Amino acid sequence: MKPLIFSIMNINQEIVNKIKFMRKQRQLSSLDVAEKLNIDISTYNRLESGKTLTWSRYFEDLLIVFDMSAEEFFQDLIVDAIKIKNREGSFERDNLNVENINSQNHLVLEKLIAVYEERLQEKDLIIAQLQQIIDKFMK
Repeated sequence: MKPLIFSIMNINQEIVNKIKFMRKQRQLSSLDVAEKLNIDISTYNRLESGKTLTWSRYFEDLLIVFDMSAEEFFQDLIVDAIKIKNREGSFERDNLNVENINSQNHLVLEKLIAVYEERLQEKDLIIAQLQQIIDKFMK
């Protein structure tokens, strides 16, 4: 069995490369993005250089800055990974292709959405309970 081409560190580097690419594509400076994220420029420069793995902490805000969805952000990375794997022949052996990967991603996204919807319901319940407590004390 061939070793995985993309290790965790390689994946992280691909992600920070994509962050840098998206910033440049939108003609933003590092300082522009750092200010939008409300972080110090040196923190952003470490994030973009891959010296730190904090990109995930700022990922949702980066998507807002770049005006894109997570699916759009990761689409190229998934396709590139598949192309590299195909050159090595590993995906043919495993009968995986882009459609299967996209289908699996869709299932993961559906589960993630369900979890967030459940959390939103829990939040609404807590808010209602707190409102009852406030109302009780206001009487």
